[in-house]
Amino acid sequence: MMKEIQRKKKVLIDLTNYGSLTAGFGQIAANYATAFSSMPVDDLHFVYLLRQKYMQEFGPNVTSVPVRRINKFFPFTLPKVDVWHAVNQQRKLLRIAGGTKFIFTIHDFNFLTEKKPWKAKMYLRRMQNKVNKAAVVTTISHYVADVIRQHVDLKGKEIRVIYNGVERIDTLEGIKPSFATGRPFFFTIGQIRRKKNFHLLVDVMRHFPEYDLYICGDAHFAYAEEVRNLIRENQLTNVFLTDVISQSEKIWLYRNCEAFLFPSEGEGFGLPVVEAMQFGRLYLLLIALVCRKFVMDTLSCGNIWIQNLWWKVSGGIYLIFIKIRNAWRKSRNMPLHSVTRSIYKPTLIYIGS
Repeated sequence: MMKEIQRKKKVLIDLTNYGSLTAGFGQIAANYATAFSSMPVDDLHFVYLLRQKYMQEFGPNVTSVPVRRINKFFPFTLPKVDVWHAVNQQRKLLRIAGGTKFIFTIHDFNFLTEKKPWKAKMYLRRMQNKVNKAAVVTTISHYVADVIRQHVDLKGKEIRVIYNGVERIDTLEGIKPSFATGRPFFFTIGQIRRKKNFHLLVDVMRHFPEYDLYICGDAHFAYAEEVRNLIRENQLTNVFLTDVISQSEKIWLYRNCEAFLFPSEGEGFGLPVVEAMQFGRLYLLLIALVCRKFVMDTLSCGNIWIQNLWWKVSGGIYLIFIKIRNAWRKSRNMPLHSVTRSIYKPTLIYIGS
Protein backbone atom coordinates (compact mmCIF):
# COMPACT_ATOMS: atom_id res chain seq x y z
CA MET A 1 0.00 0.00 0.00
CA MET A 2 2.79 2.41 0.92
CA LYS A 3 4.65 1.74 -2.34
CA GLU A 4 1.48 2.42 -4.30
CA ILE A 5 1.04 5.77 -2.55
CA GLN A 6 4.67 6.72 -3.14
CA ARG A 7 4.38 6.30 -6.90
CA LYS A 8 1.46 8.74 -7.08
CA LYS A 9 1.65 12.52 -7.26
CA LYS A 10 0.61 14.03 -3.94
CA VAL A 11 -1.88 16.88 -3.78
CA LEU A 12 -2.24 18.63 -0.42
CA ILE A 13 -5.54 20.39 0.30
CA ASP A 14 -5.42 22.81 3.23
CA LEU A 15 -8.72 22.03 5.00
CA THR A 16 -7.97 23.87 8.22
CA ASN A 17 -11.54 25.26 8.15
CA TYR A 18 -13.02 21.75 8.11
CA GLY A 19 -15.63 21.30 10.83
CA SER A 20 -16.81 24.92 10.93
CA LEU A 21 -20.10 24.20 9.17
CA THR A 22 -21.75 27.46 10.25
CA ALA A 23 -19.23 29.44 8.16
CA GLY A 24 -18.83 29.51 4.40
CA PHE A 25 -15.19 28.39 4.43
CA GLY A 26 -16.14 25.44 6.63
CA GLN A 27 -18.83 24.34 4.19
CA ILE A 28 -16.42 24.66 1.29
CA ALA A 29 -13.82 22.57 3.15
CA ALA A 30 -16.41 19.86 3.79
CA ASN A 31 -17.31 19.79 0.09
CA TYR A 32 -13.64 19.51 -0.87
CA ALA A 33 -13.10 16.65 1.59
CA THR A 34 -16.06 14.68 0.25
CA ALA A 35 -15.34 15.36 -3.42
CA PHE A 36 -11.66 14.49 -3.50
CA SER A 37 -11.98 11.38 -1.32
CA SER A 38 -14.62 9.92 -3.65
CA MET A 39 -12.82 10.56 -6.93
CA PRO A 40 -11.72 7.43 -8.84
CA VAL A 41 -8.16 8.49 -9.69
CA ASP A 42 -5.13 6.24 -10.11
CA ASP A 43 -2.26 8.73 -10.34
CA LEU A 44 -3.05 11.13 -7.48
CA HIS A 45 -2.98 10.76 -3.70
CA PHE A 46 -4.62 13.48 -1.60
CA VAL A 47 -3.25 14.85 1.66
CA TYR A 48 -5.73 16.69 3.91
CA LEU A 49 -4.37 19.25 6.36
CA LEU A 50 -6.81 19.29 9.29
CA ARG A 51 -7.13 20.56 12.82
CA GLN A 52 -6.39 17.81 15.33
CA LYS A 53 -9.97 17.47 16.61
CA TYR A 54 -11.25 16.77 13.09
CA MET A 55 -8.69 14.12 12.19
CA GLN A 56 -10.43 11.11 10.63
CA GLU A 57 -10.27 8.53 7.87
CA PHE A 58 -11.47 9.65 4.45
CA GLY A 59 -10.69 6.50 2.49
CA PRO A 60 -7.66 4.72 1.03
CA ASN A 61 -6.66 7.54 -1.32
CA VAL A 62 -6.45 10.22 1.39
CA THR A 63 -3.88 10.78 4.11
CA SER A 64 -4.93 13.11 6.93
CA VAL A 65 -2.23 15.25 8.54
CA PRO A 66 -2.83 17.32 11.71
CA VAL A 67 -1.91 20.99 11.90
CA ARG A 68 0.65 21.62 14.64
CA ARG A 69 1.82 24.86 16.22
CA ILE A 70 5.38 24.19 15.08
CA ASN A 71 4.30 24.23 11.40
CA LYS A 72 3.92 28.01 11.44
CA PHE A 73 7.52 28.58 12.51
CA PHE A 74 9.17 25.65 10.75
CA PRO A 75 7.50 24.97 7.37
CA PHE A 76 9.81 21.99 6.75
CA THR A 77 7.72 20.09 9.32
CA LEU A 78 4.85 20.11 6.81
CA PRO A 79 4.47 17.34 4.20
CA LYS A 80 6.44 17.53 0.96
CA VAL A 81 3.96 17.32 -1.92
CA ASP A 82 3.70 17.91 -5.67
CA VAL A 83 0.76 20.33 -5.45
CA TRP A 84 -0.23 22.51 -2.49
CA HIS A 85 -3.71 24.06 -2.64
CA ALA A 86 -4.61 26.90 -0.27
CA VAL A 87 -8.40 26.82 -0.68
CA ASN A 88 -8.88 30.37 0.60
CA GLN A 89 -6.75 33.48 1.05
CA GLN A 90 -6.69 33.17 4.85
CA ARG A 91 -4.58 30.04 4.88
CA LYS A 92 -1.09 30.86 6.16
CA LEU A 93 0.69 27.51 6.07
CA LEU A 94 2.74 26.67 3.00
CA ARG A 95 5.71 24.50 2.10
CA ILE A 96 7.20 24.77 -1.38
CA ALA A 97 9.94 22.21 -1.86
CA GLY A 98 11.40 20.35 -4.81
CA GLY A 99 9.18 21.82 -7.48
CA THR A 100 5.93 22.00 -5.52
CA LYS A 101 3.24 23.84 -7.49
CA PHE A 102 1.16 26.21 -5.40
CA ILE A 103 -2.54 26.80 -6.17
CA PHE A 104 -3.85 29.95 -4.50
CA THR A 105 -7.63 30.49 -4.30
CA ILE A 106 -8.95 33.97 -3.47
CA HIS A 107 -12.54 34.37 -2.30
CA ASP A 108 -12.82 38.07 -1.54
CA PHE A 109 -11.08 41.33 -0.69
CA ASN A 110 -13.29 42.22 2.26
CA PHE A 111 -10.31 43.44 4.25
CA LEU A 112 -10.10 46.52 2.01
CA THR A 113 -13.26 47.88 3.61
CA GLU A 114 -13.27 46.03 6.94
CA LYS A 115 -9.75 46.86 8.13
CA LYS A 116 -7.99 50.10 8.90
CA PRO A 117 -5.87 51.39 5.97
CA TRP A 118 -2.53 50.34 7.46
CA LYS A 119 -3.80 46.83 8.17
CA ALA A 120 -5.44 46.56 4.75
CA LYS A 121 -2.07 47.38 3.15
CA MET A 122 -0.43 44.65 5.25
CA TYR A 123 -3.05 42.11 4.14
CA LEU A 124 -2.61 43.18 0.52
CA ARG A 125 1.18 42.72 0.73
CA ARG A 126 0.62 39.27 2.18
CA MET A 127 -1.75 38.39 -0.65
CA GLN A 128 0.68 39.72 -3.27
CA ASN A 129 3.41 37.52 -1.77
CA LYS A 130 1.17 34.44 -2.13
CA VAL A 131 0.32 35.37 -5.72
CA ASN A 132 4.04 35.70 -6.48
CA LYS A 133 4.59 32.13 -5.29
CA ALA A 134 1.55 30.65 -7.00
CA ALA A 135 1.72 28.57 -10.16
CA VAL A 136 -1.89 29.53 -10.79
CA VAL A 137 -4.43 31.81 -9.15
CA THR A 138 -8.07 30.77 -8.90
CA THR A 139 -11.11 32.62 -7.66
CA ILE A 140 -14.77 31.86 -7.14
CA SER A 141 -16.53 34.53 -9.23
CA HIS A 142 -15.88 36.94 -12.07
CA TYR A 143 -16.52 39.80 -9.67
CA VAL A 144 -13.58 38.78 -7.47
CA ALA A 145 -11.44 38.22 -10.57
CA ASP A 146 -12.02 41.87 -11.51
CA VAL A 147 -11.08 43.01 -7.99
CA ILE A 148 -7.88 40.92 -8.11
CA ARG A 149 -6.82 42.59 -11.34
CA GLN A 150 -7.36 46.00 -9.75
CA HIS A 151 -5.29 45.39 -6.62
CA VAL A 152 -2.75 42.64 -7.35
CA ASP A 153 0.11 42.34 -9.84
CA LEU A 154 -0.52 38.95 -11.45
CA LYS A 155 2.80 39.07 -13.31
CA GLY A 156 1.14 37.62 -16.38
CA LYS A 157 -0.53 34.74 -14.57
CA GLU A 158 -4.00 33.66 -15.65
CA ILE A 159 -6.93 33.82 -13.23
CA ARG A 160 -9.17 30.77 -13.39
CA VAL A 161 -12.75 31.39 -12.24
CA ILE A 162 -13.99 28.20 -10.57
CA TYR A 163 -17.37 28.43 -8.88
CA ASN A 164 -17.76 26.82 -5.48
CA GLY A 165 -19.39 23.43 -5.47
CA VAL A 166 -22.64 23.43 -3.50
CA GLU A 167 -24.07 20.44 -1.66
CA ARG A 168 -27.53 19.29 -2.71
CA ILE A 169 -29.70 19.77 0.37
CA ASP A 170 -33.16 20.16 -1.16
CA THR A 171 -33.89 16.42 -0.88
CA LEU A 172 -32.88 16.17 2.78
CA GLU A 173 -35.25 16.18 5.73
CA GLY A 174 -35.62 19.37 7.74
CA ILE A 175 -36.51 20.00 11.37
CA LYS A 176 -38.68 22.92 12.49
CA PRO A 177 -36.67 25.18 14.84
CA SER A 178 -38.03 25.83 18.31
CA PHE A 179 -38.04 29.60 17.69
CA ALA A 180 -40.47 29.36 14.72
CA THR A 181 -43.66 31.22 15.69
CA GLY A 182 -46.00 29.72 13.09
CA ARG A 183 -46.41 33.03 11.28
CA PRO A 184 -45.24 33.55 7.66
CA PHE A 185 -41.56 34.41 7.72
CA PHE A 186 -38.52 35.64 5.83
CA PHE A 187 -35.15 33.97 6.37
CA THR A 188 -31.51 34.99 6.14
CA ILE A 189 -28.30 33.34 7.29
CA GLY A 190 -24.65 34.25 7.84
CA GLN A 191 -22.24 35.37 10.50
CA ILE A 192 -23.69 38.46 12.16
CA ARG A 193 -20.97 40.79 10.92
CA ARG A 194 -21.18 44.31 9.54
CA LYS A 195 -20.47 43.29 5.94
CA LYS A 196 -23.67 41.22 5.96
CA ASN A 197 -25.80 44.40 6.23
CA PHE A 198 -28.48 42.78 8.38
CA HIS A 199 -29.30 46.19 9.90
CA LEU A 200 -30.90 47.17 6.58
CA LEU A 201 -33.39 44.34 6.98
CA VAL A 202 -34.51 45.70 10.34
CA ASP A 203 -35.76 48.83 8.59
CA VAL A 204 -37.35 46.72 5.83
CA MET A 205 -39.34 44.70 8.38
CA ARG A 206 -41.14 47.82 9.60
CA HIS A 207 -43.03 47.61 6.32
CA PHE A 208 -43.91 43.91 6.74
CA PRO A 209 -45.59 43.62 10.17
CA GLU A 210 -47.48 40.49 9.07
CA TYR A 211 -44.17 38.61 8.58
CA ASP A 212 -41.39 37.48 10.91
CA LEU A 213 -37.70 37.64 10.02
CA TYR A 214 -35.23 35.04 11.30
CA ILE A 215 -31.59 36.18 11.13
CA CYS A 216 -29.57 33.03 11.76
CA GLY A 217 -25.83 32.69 12.32
CA ASP A 218 -22.93 33.16 14.70
CA ALA A 219 -23.91 36.20 16.80
CA HIS A 220 -20.83 36.63 19.01
CA PHE A 221 -19.65 39.66 17.02
CA ALA A 222 -20.12 43.21 18.34
CA TYR A 223 -22.24 44.03 15.30
CA ALA A 224 -24.89 41.58 16.50
CA GLU A 225 -25.54 43.77 19.54
CA GLU A 226 -25.91 46.79 17.24
CA VAL A 227 -28.61 44.93 15.33
CA ARG A 228 -30.36 43.98 18.59
CA ASN A 229 -30.29 47.62 19.72
CA LEU A 230 -31.79 48.68 16.39
CA ILE A 231 -34.60 46.15 16.83
CA ARG A 232 -35.31 47.53 20.31
CA GLU A 233 -35.19 51.16 19.14
CA ASN A 234 -37.73 50.42 16.42
CA GLN A 235 -39.85 48.41 18.90
CA LEU A 236 -40.06 45.51 16.46
CA THR A 237 -41.40 42.18 17.64
CA ASN A 238 -41.09 40.40 14.31
CA VAL A 239 -37.28 40.28 13.96
CA PHE A 240 -35.33 37.47 15.65
CA LEU A 241 -31.56 36.89 15.96
CA THR A 242 -31.45 33.15 16.55
CA ASP A 243 -27.69 32.53 16.69
CA VAL A 244 -26.28 29.33 15.09
CA ILE A 245 -28.74 26.78 13.71
CA SER A 246 -28.32 23.15 12.67
CA GLN A 247 -28.21 21.91 9.07
CA SER A 248 -31.65 20.32 9.49
CA GLU A 249 -33.12 23.56 10.83
CA LYS A 250 -31.58 25.50 7.94
CA ILE A 251 -33.19 23.13 5.44
CA TRP A 252 -36.61 23.58 7.07
CA LEU A 253 -36.25 27.36 6.96
CA TYR A 254 -35.25 27.38 3.29
CA ARG A 255 -38.15 25.09 2.44
CA ASN A 256 -40.84 27.01 4.35
CA CYS A 257 -39.84 30.67 4.15
CA GLU A 258 -41.84 33.15 2.10
CA ALA A 259 -38.62 34.81 0.95
CA PHE A 260 -34.90 34.37 1.40
CA LEU A 261 -33.18 37.70 2.09
CA PHE A 262 -29.48 38.25 1.39
CA PRO A 263 -28.34 41.86 1.89
CA SER A 264 -24.58 41.19 2.11
CA GLU A 265 -22.12 43.48 0.36
CA GLY A 266 -19.05 41.43 1.26
CA GLU A 267 -19.54 38.23 -0.70
CA GLY A 268 -17.28 36.88 -3.38
CA PHE A 269 -19.85 34.25 -4.31
CA GLY A 270 -22.69 33.92 -1.80
CA LEU A 271 -23.29 30.23 -1.05
CA PRO A 272 -26.67 30.83 0.66
CA VAL A 273 -28.01 32.28 -2.59
CA VAL A 274 -27.30 29.03 -4.44
CA GLU A 275 -28.67 26.97 -1.55
CA ALA A 276 -31.90 28.98 -1.62
CA MET A 277 -32.22 28.43 -5.38
CA GLN A 278 -32.40 24.68 -4.78
CA PHE A 279 -35.81 25.00 -3.15
CA GLY A 280 -37.52 27.01 -5.91
CA ARG A 281 -40.61 29.23 -5.55
CA LEU A 282 -38.49 31.69 -3.56
CA TYR A 283 -37.89 35.36 -3.79
CA LEU A 284 -34.24 36.27 -3.38
CA LEU A 285 -33.83 39.72 -1.89
CA LEU A 286 -30.37 40.96 -2.76
CA ILE A 287 -28.43 44.13 -2.48
CA ALA A 288 -27.33 44.50 -6.06
CA LEU A 289 -23.63 44.93 -5.44
CA VAL A 290 -21.33 41.93 -5.19
CA CYS A 291 -23.94 39.24 -5.75
CA ARG A 292 -25.46 41.00 -8.76
CA LYS A 293 -22.68 39.70 -11.02
CA PHE A 294 -23.24 36.09 -9.98
CA VAL A 295 -27.04 36.26 -10.07
CA MET A 296 -27.20 37.93 -13.45
CA ASP A 297 -24.67 35.45 -14.87
CA THR A 298 -26.85 32.62 -13.56
CA LEU A 299 -30.08 34.08 -14.90
CA SER A 300 -28.54 34.76 -18.31
CA CYS A 301 -28.86 31.05 -19.17
CA GLY A 302 -32.38 31.98 -20.29
CA ASN A 303 -34.06 29.06 -18.54
CA ILE A 304 -35.22 30.85 -15.40
CA TRP A 305 -38.45 32.82 -15.21
CA ILE A 306 -37.91 35.99 -13.20
CA GLN A 307 -39.88 38.95 -11.98
CA ASN A 308 -37.89 41.97 -10.86
CA LEU A 309 -38.80 44.74 -8.47
CA TRP A 310 -36.03 47.25 -7.69
CA TRP A 311 -36.12 49.26 -4.50
CA LYS A 312 -33.50 51.93 -3.80
CA VAL A 313 -32.32 51.98 -0.19
CA SER A 314 -29.52 54.54 -0.07
CA GLY A 315 -26.70 55.80 -2.22
CA GLY A 316 -25.79 53.17 -4.79
CA ILE A 317 -27.46 50.37 -2.85
CA TYR A 318 -30.55 48.75 -4.28
CA LEU A 319 -32.70 45.83 -3.24
CA ILE A 320 -33.98 43.45 -5.87
CA PHE A 321 -36.74 40.87 -5.65
CA ILE A 322 -36.16 37.96 -7.98
CA LYS A 323 -38.72 35.20 -8.21
CA ILE A 324 -37.16 31.98 -9.41
CA ARG A 325 -39.21 28.93 -10.33
CA ASN A 326 -37.38 25.61 -10.08
CA ALA A 327 -34.13 27.50 -10.51
CA TRP A 328 -31.94 24.70 -9.24
CA ARG A 329 -33.50 22.09 -11.51
CA LYS A 330 -33.25 24.34 -14.54
CA SER A 331 -29.66 25.34 -13.88
CA ARG A 332 -28.27 21.91 -13.01
CA ASN A 333 -26.77 21.63 -16.48
CA MET A 334 -24.61 24.65 -15.77
CA PRO A 335 -21.04 23.63 -14.84
CA LEU A 336 -20.81 26.15 -11.99
CA HIS A 337 -22.71 23.78 -9.69
CA SER A 338 -20.52 20.76 -10.39
CA VAL A 339 -18.02 20.03 -7.65
CA THR A 340 -16.19 17.53 -9.84
CA ARG A 341 -15.76 19.92 -12.74
CA SER A 342 -15.04 22.82 -10.42
CA ILE A 343 -12.09 21.47 -8.48
CA TYR A 344 -10.81 18.24 -10.01
CA LYS A 345 -10.23 19.05 -13.68
CA PRO A 346 -8.21 22.22 -12.92
CA THR A 347 -6.05 20.27 -10.47
CA LEU A 348 -5.02 17.94 -13.27
CA ILE A 349 -4.19 20.97 -15.39
CA TYR A 350 -2.08 22.50 -12.63
CA ILE A 351 0.18 19.46 -12.26
CA GLY A 352 0.60 19.02 -15.99
CA SER A 353 -1.39 15.81 -16.39
